Amino acid sequence: MSPGMPQSPFETHWRAIVVVDVVGSVQLVQMAAANFPQRWVQFVREVRDSLLIHHKGHLVKHLGDGMMLIFESATEAVSVALAVHELIESVNASVAESHRIQLRAGVSCGDVTVSEVDIFGPEVNQAVLLARIAQARQTAVSAAVRDRLVLGLDAEYEDLGDCYLRDTPTPVRTFIVSPSQSVSPSVPRLRIGSLRPTLAIVPFDTFDLGGVQAFLGDVLADEVIAAMSRNPSLTVISRLSTAAFRGRAQALDGIRSHLQADHVLGGRVHLDGDRLRVLLQLVEVKSSVVVWSGSHVGSARGVFGGSEALVPQIARD
Repeated sequence: MSPGMPQSPFETHWRAIVVVDVVGSVQLVQMAAANFPQRWVQFVREVRDSLLIHHKGHLVKHLGDGMMLIFESATEAVSVALAVHELIESVNASVAESHRIQLRAGVSCGDVTVSEVDIFGPEVNQAVLLARIAQARQTAVSAAVRDRLVLGLDAEYEDLGDCYLRDTPTPVRTFIVSPSQSVSPSVPRLRIGSLRPTLAIVPFDTFDLGGVQAFLGDVLADEVIAAMSRNPSLTVISRLSTAAFRGRAQALDGIRSHLQADHVLGGRVHLDGDRLRVLLQLVEVKSSVVVWSGSHVGSARGVFGGSEALVPQIARD
């Protein structure tokens, strides 16, 4: 049985979905000299027989100008999405520029219904729409995918912010992913939204690492992330990404390389009955300089109940 496919007619599983689309396929088909159908079919075979086997993926279906793939790992999915851009270059090497096949890709993830012949769910449609907003040679991924790549993929990320996809009621935070080695060190990469500083808020440390206090540190950090995300002048990294650095607020090299944050906010929570005191430090990642520190006092019951004024105070500071 093929990887990722169900043993019963319909099963629901978490999966990462990759949609690959040919840019300008109509024009290529109309040019007989481009020999597009034969080249495309051969390319799909190479993806199926080499990339997917190596990265534990499955070809759900392919059309005359695209294909859909699924994976059990977001890292494997994005690795293949990036690899298809490199592989198509070998296909293009011996043809005229006007006959070259250019690809764009979209990657989403979530629970999907998997059958023997197809997959279903909102994330499937999201992957299609993400591919459509990508440009030639680009891979667009959702924030949910980006959050799962923290420790698994060496890549560059461009934050497109919240993108409104067709027939989607709420915007989707979108990133363009590209291999890190594709950017020359001598040419600085201008990122969309790069004028906004990027902030990573790591789960706050506590003395009771395995008990209620540890849970309180996570909840408080989550609330601060949610509050800070409302600030239009900041890009705040998702809690799913920063959770990997629990207890490692001083691991600035890792935060810089994996999260690409400009600043990191960390702290320690002291709990005495219902009274809690939070000690905070804001550190500039590049220089390791503490640019701000402070402390706040509040109620643990208020934090868990969502009514604590402590969080807005921290966000304002």
